[in-house]
Amino acid sequence: KVITALDSRPVVAYVAEQSAAHNSGIGLGNIILSVNGQNTVDPETCAQMIRNAPRPMNLRCYVPPMMNLTLDEGTHSVKYDTKDLEAPGSSVEWKRKYVVVGGIVTKPWMMNMFYRKKDYDIAVKEAHAGHKISVKVKQFDLRGARIILKGRDGKPNWVDYPSERKPWYYITILPRKGYPIKISSESLDELEPVYSAVRRFVRKDMEARQQYQMGRSSNNNYGGRRGSGMNVYDQRNDYYR
Repeated sequence: KVITALDSRPVVAYVAEQSAAHNSGIGLGNIILSVNGQNTVDPETCAQMIRNAPRPMNLRCYVPPMMNLTLDEGTHSVKYDTKDLEAPGSSVEWKRKYVVVGGIVTKPWMMNMFYRKKDYDIAVKEAHAGHKISVKVKQFDLRGARIILKGRDGKPNWVDYPSERKPWYYITILPRKGYPIKISSESLDELEPVYSAVRRFVRKDMEARQQYQMGRSSNNNYGGRRGSGMNVYDQRNDYYR
């Protein structure tokens, strides 16, 4: 009954720190029911209502109970300027960045790295306003990328630095173009959200590519119109344009 009642109402996917929404207690995963007394129907209409609503604004939300929320972003140590697949020899060679997989600012197959969370907040506000992004950001295309792990158990790699109290965990992403991208955290729990997001996209991307190749093979074997079949697939997926 709850799912039916909520229907396609908008879900809060981003809250800027120290914003009016943040200070009012609006949280990620909250479902917006109304804006200044007017019921919301879908995300697009809700976004327009919020932009045009007079301030102060009253949002009525439903907070799902016992919700486990996973963010595909976080502050991590990164390394992306060498050909090495392994972690650097010293912990000081890593750079601290705010890593976002997909998200509001970019396409779902892009991974962005900002200097800090505050820069990401600025980028989100500028994107919503239709302005050019003013903060510095490093972007990586995950289409066709592979995840390089030492073991076969799917767990991240780890490196032990003498200067650190405990091992650092990291993953290595090998993109189609450019140097390997290494992302590290001091615990598996901190690394897991971004690792899961990258792993999820890479798996879907590989499946889509395999289906595409199977479709091409089928067209070749049975004399089908390969061009028309490929064009239909391209219209549904930006991956291969």
